[in-house]
Amino acid sequence: MTTYPPFDALRACIREVRAQGHVVTASALAKPRFRAVAETVLGPMIRHAANVLLLEGVSASPIIELDVDLPHVAISLDDYAMGIYFWPSSDPDSIQWAVQSAGEYGQIHTVAYHALPPSRLASLVERTIEELFLRSVKRQELPTGERERMRAI
Repeated sequence: MTTYPPFDALRACIREVRAQGHVVTASALAKPRFRAVAETVLGPMIRHAANVLLLEGVSASPIIELDVDLPHVAISLDDYAMGIYFWPSSDPDSIQWAVQSAGEYGQIHTVAYHALPPSRLASLVERTIEELFLRSVKRQELPTGERERMRAI
């Protein structure tokens, strides 16, 4: 995704110093840090995933809202009223995400930024989209009465 070095040695140095307790991320950095990740990694990744879905005939929309009270990045599977949303955590070292279905969020997950390098984040997004897509397809295959029973659950 990037054409410049990932600065892995610099990142490792900062993490080592942080682990020794010499550096603490200020809570005021939660939103700016999320914005930086959203602009450089998450946003482009979500746009690419939406394009892949569209190329395969599945209606999808990237949602990138960074200038609102609660900035967020999401991908919506339009025909299925489902999506994956990411937003800043109150912990400046973490990001939060959840699956949204029928207007409601499922379990909210909090993951440390250092645990989500771009390759792992891409894998998380891809696996979650696959699960959402397969879940929606299986629901569509159910007979109408069974589909309504599943909605009630």
